[in-house]
Amino acid sequence: MDSTLSAIDAFANLKDGWDFGEGIVISNEVISKAKDIYLIGRNYQLEAEPHPTPDGGVCLVFYYRNNDFFLDININSDNTVDFKEEKGFGVNYETLRSAQNITVQELEKTIVEIRTKCNISDFFQFGSILSKSIDSKAIHSKTTREVSQLLTTNVQYKTLNVLASMLQDTIVQGQQDFQLFIQ
Repeated sequence: MDSTLSAIDAFANLKDGWDFGEGIVISNEVISKAKDIYLIGRNYQLEAEPHPTPDGGVCLVFYYRNNDFFLDININSDNTVDFKEEKGFGVNYETLRSAQNITVQELEKTIVEIRTKCNISDFFQFGSILSKSIDSKAIHSKTTREVSQLLTTNVQYKTLNVLASMLQDTIVQGQQDFQLFIQ
C-alpha cells in the first residue's frame, strides 16, 4: 500500500489529547476526504506530506519534484476544504492565493494549474542547468567552429532530455485524464 495513504489511515488511531493534551479525534469522513484528495494530487504526479491537525482535521502539503510551488490543503473537522498556494522555501515564501470552503472539483482545477506552473518552471530551469554543464576551460581550447558544435550538441542533448521528461509527464497526465473521463 502507498505509504502516504497508510499515514492518513493511521490518523484514525489518534485519541483525544494526542497533541500534548489538545488534539481531538479525526473523523472517518475527514480521513476519507483526505485520501480522495491525496489520490487526485498523486494522479498529477504531485508528492504529498500528510499531517493531522489538533482541531480534528488533516493537512496535505503537495509539491512537485524540487519545484518551489506548494499547495497546503486543509480538510477541516467539519469536512470543508481550504487551500493556500505558496511559492518559495522555508521562511522565504509568499502566499500566491488562498480560498476557503472549496469543492473537490475546484481544488482539482487548482492542482492542474499548479502542475502546469511546475512544468513551465522545469523548462526554464533547464537553461540554468545547461549553463552549468558546459566546461568553460574546454571551450577556450577550441576553435569557434568546435565551440559551436560543442554547444549545439550539448543544447540538443539537454533539450531532448527536458522535452522527453515533459512529454512523458504529459502522456501520463493524458492517460489519467482519459481514465477519469471514462469512469
